[in-house]
Amino acid sequence: MPNSVDQAAAGLPSRYRVIARGAKPGQDAMQVAARLAALFQRSVQQMHTLLAAPSAIVKKGIDLDSAQQFTRALEQCGCACHIEAEAPDFSALPLKRFASPGIGIVLNAPQGWCDNVDGHVYQLFDIASGSHLAAIGVANTSLTVHDWNELRLRKVAEEMPWLSQVKRPYRLEGENWGMRVQGVATEYQGALPGVDDVSHYMVLSLWTRQALVCLTIHAPAAAFKAQEALFRWLLQTQLSVQEQPPGPVRDDAMARWLKYNKVEV
Repeated sequence: MPNSVDQAAAGLPSRYRVIARGAKPGQDAMQVAARLAALFQRSVQQMHTLLAAPSAIVKKGIDLDSAQQFTRALEQCGCACHIEAEAPDFSALPLKRFASPGIGIVLNAPQGWCDNVDGHVYQLFDIASGSHLAAIGVANTSLTVHDWNELRLRKVAEEMPWLSQVKRPYRLEGENWGMRVQGVATEYQGALPGVDDVSHYMVLSLWTRQALVCLTIHAPAAAFKAQEALFRWLLQTQLSVQEQPPGPVRDDAMARWLKYNKVEV
């Protein structure tokens, strides 16, 4: 098992918490509360209140071995519970600066990633996990972040009908964005026709007064789940939007789409 230094360097969680979810099916809640009261040296009423909550943190900031021991003790009392990893620390992860040309993104990402430009689309690849990030940028005229996001989701529905939305649009904020940058993320899952593997697809619509950027993350569903903490840390702490004048759109289909949706370049 890796030590805490190895875990921090790799972005692995080094701390965990134990969540209680009430009494196990078939267990009497008051009896479970009495056992927990003896375990924690608290009153039965306090433990009954804990069991009544749909989700209650009973221990946090502990290593995995301690969390597992704590979970076994709770389960022996008749309490349903599970272990959650606390936010991993990626501060020791070696990063490289990636910047798209024209209006687009600047992202500090792991050194092992690689990039290229395909027409108007800037791409980043994490070959190890099979993850693919793509970004396009256009000049903003008068669209809001919600207008821009609606246009992007319409494009997903038109071009990738096999995807099903698994998370409704939600606001995503970067630590250093302030009011200058606004973001709305939406998440999908699905498999291409004839393909068994399920993919996860995140669409992040970014807005500034001068620029509109869409960043997508496309990865095998299992890989996205394993890397989700890293992806969110990168988006929230290592991503910024640059607002240089855009180059010409060299993709005819994209140019037609932009014209159809009245998005000026």
